Amino acid sequence: MQINLSYSSVTDVGLLSLAGISCLQNFTLLHLQGLSPQGLAAALLACGGLTKAKLHVKLRSLLPELLIRHIEARGCVFEWRDKVFQAELDPKCWKLQLEDLMQ
Repeated sequence: MQINLSYSSVTDVGLLSLAGISCLQNFTLLHLQGLSPQGLAAALLACGGLTKAKLHVKLRSLLPELLIRHIEARGCVFEWRDKVFQAELDPKCWKLQLEDLMQ
């Protein structure tokens, strides 16, 4: 099972609750609000069956290197992404912007 929490707001407690799902193998966490480095570390430790974690590259410096190595030793592969924030716009918004440009 996989979960993608990118571009969302999640708390430490919320992520830790999700980490308790025993079948969780992959998760993606990019551009989150409300999550502390301690909360992420606790969730990584709680996910015993985690095989892949896609995290923003900025989070790497916030996590202890020993923690990263410990999680990797359990069989988890980290993918460190340097993805820029992309705000999705409603198609109606694009239409309105285009109409404004045409006037």
